[in-house]
Amino acid sequence: GDATVALVGLPSVGKSTLLNALTDADSETGSYAFTTLDVVPGVLKYRDASIQILDLPGLIEGAARGAGRGKEVLSVVRSADLIAHVIDAVEPAPHVILKELFDSGIRLNSRPPNGSVSKTGIGGIEVISTIAQDIEDDTIKTVVREYGMVNAQVVLREKITLDDLVDILADTRVYSSSFDVITKVDMVNKTQLKKVKKMCKNKTIIEVAAPTGKGIEKLKRQIYNSLEFISIFMKPQGEKADLEEPMVVRKGTSIAEICQRLH
Repeated sequence: GDATVALVGLPSVGKSTLLNALTDADSETGSYAFTTLDVVPGVLKYRDASIQILDLPGLIEGAARGAGRGKEVLSVVRSADLIAHVIDAVEPAPHVILKELFDSGIRLNSRPPNGSVSKTGIGGIEVISTIAQDIEDDTIKTVVREYGMVNAQVVLREKITLDDLVDILADTRVYSSSFDVITKVDMVNKTQLKKVKKMCKNKTIIEVAAPTGKGIEKLKRQIYNSLEFISIFMKPQGEKADLEEPMVVRKGTSIAEICQRLH
């Protein structure tokens, strides 16, 4: 496909039902936990784009440490272009998934901290910052030493936290776009739904009731918009432009990447 979307959530929140409603996949559904034991892919065709949707096994508390095959599932999530956080309106617990994603090095709707740490031959640890920091230089140096660097240059171009510094040093963080999908909205009243929405951390929230089709079109549109697709119409030499079948690429794709894909 042109991009990959991972459906992430606790067991039995309705990911498989959602996949079946979005794509031509046939993912097993059931009213008990861990129905999906493997990654089930499906393809969503929308506005000339082919988008791969992945129904993943439900994550549980401790998944980042390996509980319930969590490390395997999270490795798939890390490679996705977009994360749809699926939340059960009847039994909402979005904080569990958010913690496991954070602990596994996945940062949602954010960008890498504007800074760098590079090893040097001599001179100890030097901290260079273009802006006043709330963290003291000695604290920064202590953290850098904990990562085994004795001589290094730390360059900071914005105000950072200790978590940001650790992210720079770890160099294994993944920064992914994400939005929330609240399922089973037909099974709760407006007051309960309002409480669930207050628990959500993402600004973008889509409400769906997959069996009835409520919210499915809106969800498809949100997936497409979040992936920031661009349609490129080709013009064969000496002929008219082909305005029927565009090449669909992500925003930021270079001319070299387009040429590589053509060949």
